[in-house]
Amino acid sequence: MSKSQDIPHLNYGYYPVLPWENAEEYAALLASVIAEYNPNGPTEEHLVEELAGILWRKYRLRLADAAAHQRGHEDATEPYRGTVDAALVHRDVDKQLERVVDAVRTTQVQTEEE
Repeated sequence: MSKSQDIPHLNYGYYPVLPWENAEEYAALLASVIAEYNPNGPTEEHLVEELAGILWRKYRLRLADAAAHQRGHEDATEPYRGTVDAALVHRDVDKQLERVVDAVRTTQVQTEEE
């Protein structure tokens, strides 16, 4: 395999892994890209590492997008938290059972007041 596998980064000091990310996961990604393309020479090694960095940043962007979507969902449902919790009773049956019973017994007037 290429010598670039032994070195975490070759492109002039740029290292795409942020301090809270898993460097071993990036190393595995880089190794798999190196194995797939088998770069020959410094230009190909640089391009392969750039590709691994792009894939890593794309993965990070997808995680951030999912987190933003989750936060947006939580913000949007906050006024209805009790109803959402009752609807998702399967998450914690013991605590939610009483809320489900209350939700079933709630009248239209009580629902409108909430």
